[in-house]
Amino acid sequence: MSEVTGYLEQVDNETYRLRAVLGYKPDGSAKRKSKTIKASSKRAAYKELNIWLEQFEGMTDDSLDLFNITFGEFYRKIWLSEAEKNLEPKSYHNYKRMIENRFLDKFDFIPLIDIKPYMIKKIVVNAQRINTKDPGRNSDKPLSRNTKLRMLYAVNNLFLMAKNEYGAIKENPVENVKIPKEKGVKKNIEEPYSEEEIHAMLKAAFEESIEIKTLIVLAFITGARQGEIAALEEKDIDFDKQEIRFHQRISEVDGKSDIRLLPGLKNDDDEKIVTGPAYLFDMLDELIKENKKIRWKLNIKKLKHYFIFDTKQDGTLPRGSYLYKKFKRFTKRHNLRHIRFHDIRHTSATYLLSDPNMTPKELQKRLGHRDFNTTMNVYGHVLRKEKDTATTAFENLLKKDIK
Repeated sequence: MSEVTGYLEQVDNETYRLRAVLGYKPDGSAKRKSKTIKASSKRAAYKELNIWLEQFEGMTDDSLDLFNITFGEFYRKIWLSEAEKNLEPKSYHNYKRMIENRFLDKFDFIPLIDIKPYMIKKIVVNAQRINTKDPGRNSDKPLSRNTKLRMLYAVNNLFLMAKNEYGAIKENPVENVKIPKEKGVKKNIEEPYSEEEIHAMLKAAFEESIEIKTLIVLAFITGARQGEIAALEEKDIDFDKQEIRFHQRISEVDGKSDIRLLPGLKNDDDEKIVTGPAYLFDMLDELIKENKKIRWKLNIKKLKHYFIFDTKQDGTLPRGSYLYKKFKRFTKRHNLRHIRFHDIRHTSATYLLSDPNMTPKELQKRLGHRDFNTTMNVYGHVLRKEKDTATTAFENLLKKDIK
């Protein structure tokens, strides 16, 4: 791009029009941009002009075409189609809903480049629950901090795309937005089961039906995600090699009627193969035989999919949330501490890390994390705890020698 030049025009006492020349087109006409501002003096207006001109530096011709594009224009013309292609369906649905319910009406006609961190923070901090009976009005109840953070994640996705993929802005305003912590609110974190609780869970599982028993043991041994387990089919079990192939997942896009079977795993891998002990495959064999009996009684001869944890055995897509409900009822029946079904995955990982022969790299592969940092961010504290135990052991050893 050619050198940027600019000047200003005074419209009235405190109104100025900033003008920029950003080079020339093939026909010789100038590429121009303008902006009207309020300023207390000509000196203040020139200061604003210089700040404004700095925003054009380093911009390509393509990104200049998007300069001054409004939030609403970028959302409708670019983000909707691009995000739908690149995001998980559920993430896309949630981000779209957040942007439309929380930001679009306030930022619709404001250029992306003019949206500042304080404007975003004001919307997020002051957000209240939407009145479901009257969506046009907010309820008096404030949003939780977690929901406010989800608001930020949604709008951040739009600004990141505008900056990194389209060059429409040079800075992402969301990066500088900090949401205050809630005073007096205790963060509810579900701790994975301890080894004692694991034994209690497995003992209780063996008192259950073959479906519940297999579900809990498989979830614990494989550490697979809820949607991956829900999508597991009979053909995915290799009894000879004692391997389980996870290659698809169930996604509950809107939490209601939009249920999809998606290829591949959440981390974009095509598949992962997990091994297990012989007793797990004995359970799977028994459960598959039970499922075949159910289909025979219902006179169901051929289905497109034979899902292992489809209670009806009619080929309909099983919801991952049903697995959570089954597990919740299971913990209640046996007076076990309630954790989310997803926390069986965390329990499995922390249990494996207690084995000195298990490396973080092996755990990453088993869990299907996209990169090693994810594994370390989630489970690094377990490794540190093991390290502390080892350090204490060495300290005790030296104390004996010193004596």
